[in-house]
Parts: sequence; C-alpha cells; structure tokens
Amino acid sequence: MPVLRHQHDEWVTAADRIKVNLAALNIHLTGESEVPIEWQESGSLGPVTCRGMFDHVIIDRGIIYDIKKADSASPKKCGRSVVNYGYSLQHAAYTSALAKLKPEFEGAVDFIFVFVEVDPPYAVLPARLDGMLRELGAMQWNRAVRLWEHCLTTNNWPSYTNQITTLEAPPWAITEEMGVQS
Repeated sequence: MPVLRHQHDEWVTAADRIKVNLAALNIHLTGESEVPIEWQESGSLGPVTCRGMFDHVIIDRGIIYDIKKADSASPKKCGRSVVNYGYSLQHAAYTSALAKLKPEFEGAVDFIFVFVEVDPPYAVLPARLDGMLRELGAMQWNRAVRLWEHCLTTNNWPSYTNQITTLEAPPWAITEEMGVQS
C-alpha cells in the first residue's frame, strides 16, 4: 500500500516514541510478532480447533503482549475497552492457547495488554486483568467454545436477531453524562 512521505515520517516518529515509553516501563518486545496459532480446546463431542494470532509473544518465558491502539491510555478508558471489546475473552483464549502449546505454562501465562496512544504524547499503559475480569473472560471463552462446537457440528450459524431491535442507552452513559453536567 502506498504511503505519503509525511504519513510515513509521522508513523516512524510515533513508533520510536512508543518504543522509548515502553522501555521506560521495562517492556522490551524481544520475542516474535504476529504469530499465528492453532490449538485444541475440549468440547463435549471431542476436540474443537481454535485459531488466533499473538500480537507479540516471548514463548520461552510464557509472556504474551497484546497491543491495543487507544485514543486515551488512561486506566479508566482502557478498563472500559476491555469490557466493551471483549478483551477479557481474548485473554482467556490466548492464555489457554499458550498453555496448550507449552504445558509448562499452564496457570502461569503472563498476558499483558499494552494500550498505546498513536498521537502525541504517545502514552502507553501496560495492564494485566484482575481476577474478576479473568473469570469473566474464562466464562465467555467456555461459552464461545461450546457455541463454536455447536455451529461446526450443526452447520447452523445463528444471527443476533431475526427482527428489528431497539437499542437502549446503557446506564453508565446516562450516569456519566449527568456527572459531566453537575
């Protein structure tokens, strides 16, 4: 894909600054990037094949870094992104994958999300999930594996709905807006 010179220069500047910010937090991406993975999960009828791609993994140390572009790398905004975008499910899937590929890391995979701002000042937030988010992700992952197995077995791929749906304002959005007006 062609890139204009000024865009290229901006991206190089951003990447260099992000690397400096990561190094200041003692995070060094010394493993492999964009590693495709395939593993088996246990289903009710037998093994279920799953696939994914690690953003960055240091396999011999059992460390996964998952890079997330963020408008804001504040903990509050990033925490909301974890829930809104299903990152806890991704955490469960990828920690399971690495443990299946390297059994010595069962229960000991270190999964670190790295939220990065791609605009100045290029702030970064490395973050691990707390126990509740990990448990939420595990429940979501188990449900996803069961659904995936069902779809593969029956060749039935359900949609979200078969009718027009009314979307509702989430309570947190109303609460947040009322707090801004105070």
